[in-house]
Amino acid sequence: MQGFNNSQWSNNFDLSRKFRLSGWPHEINVAGGASYRYESYSIGTGDSDSLYGSGSDAMAGTNPGNAGNFSRDVVAGYIDVSTHLTRHWQLDLAGRYEHYTDVGDTETGKVSTRYEVSPRLAFRATISNGFHAPTLAQEHYSALAISPTAARGLIAVNSPGALANGASPLKPERSTNVSGGIVMEPFRKLHVTVDVYQINLRDQIMPGGQVYGQQAATALTMNGFSLPSDVNTWSASSLSTHWFANVASTRTQGLDLTATYPTQLGTIGRIDWDVAINLNRTRLSHQGTDAQGNPLMNAQSIAYLTTAYPRSKMIFGGRFTSGKWTVGVHEIRYGQTTSQLTYYGGAGNTSSLSSTNFLQFHNTPKFITNLEVTYRVHPRLALTLGGNNLFDARPSRVPDNNRYLGAPQYYMSTSQLGMNGGFYYLRGDINF
Repeated sequence: MQGFNNSQWSNNFDLSRKFRLSGWPHEINVAGGASYRYESYSIGTGDSDSLYGSGSDAMAGTNPGNAGNFSRDVVAGYIDVSTHLTRHWQLDLAGRYEHYTDVGDTETGKVSTRYEVSPRLAFRATISNGFHAPTLAQEHYSALAISPTAARGLIAVNSPGALANGASPLKPERSTNVSGGIVMEPFRKLHVTVDVYQINLRDQIMPGGQVYGQQAATALTMNGFSLPSDVNTWSASSLSTHWFANVASTRTQGLDLTATYPTQLGTIGRIDWDVAINLNRTRLSHQGTDAQGNPLMNAQSIAYLTTAYPRSKMIFGGRFTSGKWTVGVHEIRYGQTTSQLTYYGGAGNTSSLSSTNFLQFHNTPKFITNLEVTYRVHPRLALTLGGNNLFDARPSRVPDNNRYLGAPQYYMSTSQLGMNGGFYYLRGDINF
C-alpha cells in the first residue's frame, strides 16, 4: 500500500465599504484583502510486494526515490473598486498580487465596464489577465503503468531522468483575456445577449517531452523504476515516458449568443422559447521545446489542445405550459471534434506501431434530443417523465486498427457524448 495526500491551509482577511466623495456624484464600492495559504503534497513509498521485480501488474508502487513531502507558501493581496462614471456607465477595476515560494511573483488585474444606452440596449466589455501556478502534483508526481506488452511512465519534471532529456522547471500558466458584448431587447419581450471573446494562454502545462524505446528505458531506470526483463523485445513505441511541461501557447476566439422569447397562446397556454449558441476556435500560437531544442508535443497532443472539443454547440427549444401540464423539448447540436489515434498491431492489437504516424479521426457532429413532460397532480406533488438523448445517439466508432486490445469502441477523450446512450427517467417532486 502507498498513500498520497494533498492538503491546504487557508487564511483570509477581507474588507469592503461604500464611500461617497465630495464632488463625485456616485457611490464608490471598495473591497480589499489579504490571504495566506500553505499547500502540502506527499507521496508515500509503496509496500515491498508492489515494488518486487518490475513492480505489481498494471501499476507499480512508488519507489523510495520518487516518494517525498513537498510544500509551498502562497501570500496574496487584492483590491477591487467599482463606481459609475455617469448614471448609465459603470466601471470596475481589480488587481491582485501573489507570491509563491516555488514559482515566484505574479500581478493580475481586470478592467470591466458596462454602458446602458437605454433600458433595452447596453454594451459591456472586459480586459483581464490570469495566472495559474503548477500544482505540487504536476511538479512531483511519478508513476509507471505496465501491461504484458507495453509500459508508460510519468516522471517528475525535476527528476534525473527528465533533466537528462532536456526538461525545464515548470513556469506558471498566464493568460490575457478580452471580451465584449451587447445586451438588447430588439422588440418587446425578446431578450438577446451576444458576446465575443479572445483568450491568449501562454506556457500551458500538459504532459510533454515524450521519449520512447531505449531513451525511455534509461530515463525510467535513472528514476529508480524497474522494467520487465523482456523489455528489449518490445517495439520502441511500446515503451515510453513523459513529464509535465510548458508545452504550448494557444489563442482561443469565440462567440456566445443567447435569446429568450415568450409566446402567449391565449387560454391554451404559453411557450417560452430559448436559444443558446457557442462558436469557438483554438489555434496553436507557439510550441514549447526542451533544453535541447526538441518539440514537446506531437500531432496527438496538438490535436488534444486545438480540436478535441466541439467548435460549436447549439441549443434550440422551449417549454410549453398549459394548466397542470408542462412540456419541455430541446435539440442540442455538438460540432465535430478531431483527434489523432494510435495504430495498433500484433496479436490482439497489443503493440503500438508508431509514435509519429497517427489516424486523423473525426467525431462527426452529433444531435441530442431532450424531452420532459410534467403533470402537477397536486399543488405539492408533480410527476415528470423524461428522456435525455431521447433517440440514443452514440459517439463515432473507432476503426479496428486503432483499438488497443480491440476493446474500446469509442475514443472518449474527444467524444461529444457519453457512451451509454439515452437516459430515461420518472421523477416525483414533493413540496412540504
